[in-house]
Parts: sequence; C-alpha cells; structure tokens
Amino acid sequence: MQNLFLFLICIAVGVMASHYAKQRGRNPRAWFVLGFLFGILGLIILFLLPSKKVSTPVKAPEQPTPAPQPYFQKTLLETIHPSHSEKLWYYLDQAHQQLGPMSLTALSHAWEQGKVSGKTFVWNENLTNWEHFEQVLKPLS
Repeated sequence: MQNLFLFLICIAVGVMASHYAKQRGRNPRAWFVLGFLFGILGLIILFLLPSKKVSTPVKAPEQPTPAPQPYFQKTLLETIHPSHSEKLWYYLDQAHQQLGPMSLTALSHAWEQGKVSGKTFVWNENLTNWEHFEQVLKPLS
C-alpha cells in the first residue's frame, strides 16, 4: 500500500512538472520523467531554469487608410502656387521646432516621409504669418 501511495505521488509530481514545463516553453514529456524520478527536486530545478517560452510579437492594429486629401492628388510640386516655388521654406515639426531653410523639393521630401502634413505650419518670405500648409496650396481645377 505504501508503494502505491509513493507511486501516485511520483506521478502527481511528474504531471505538475510537465504542466509547468509546458508553460515555461520546455519539453513536457522530459520534465514529466524528471519530476517522476526526482520528485520535488525536479520541480525546483525547473523553476530555477530561465523560461524558454518565446513570446509572439503583438501585431499592431491596422491603421485605417486616411481619405485622400483633394489638394494632394497631384504631386506636391504641382499643387504649390508658382509664386512660392522658388522660395526658401521653413516648417514647425510636432515639437514646434523650426526646421529650414529648405527648398520646395526638400519640403516635398519631408511631405513624402510624413514629417509634413496639411496641418503643419509653414512659412516663406511671401507669407506674412505661419500658415497651415494646406492653406498655401493652390486649389486644383
């Protein structure tokens, strides 16, 4: 009777070792055997070892595609009024730091990289004040 009780305890410890090994990213069959043979010492060794479980990267939620803005259906260089095309430009980034001077081509590259949007404040010598970039663009016909 005593041997049966000892055998059931060894199986219970083996099952526990198998369960925790699976949670920690280890081979549950091997740890069942180790838990069965070494008892509580097998469980202690399992918890002393670092976890091998590889966490799957969390997939970023998909961003909805923004509706196209009517001013930007053509390239940026085609939508800007000709009086502004040869001027040096400045813009305020998200931290309200002034960037520039830059050519309209450089400003166009900043637009393509997402650094400048229609709501970004821009200025050149033709403008009396900082204005949203979308206000500077000429309407498309």
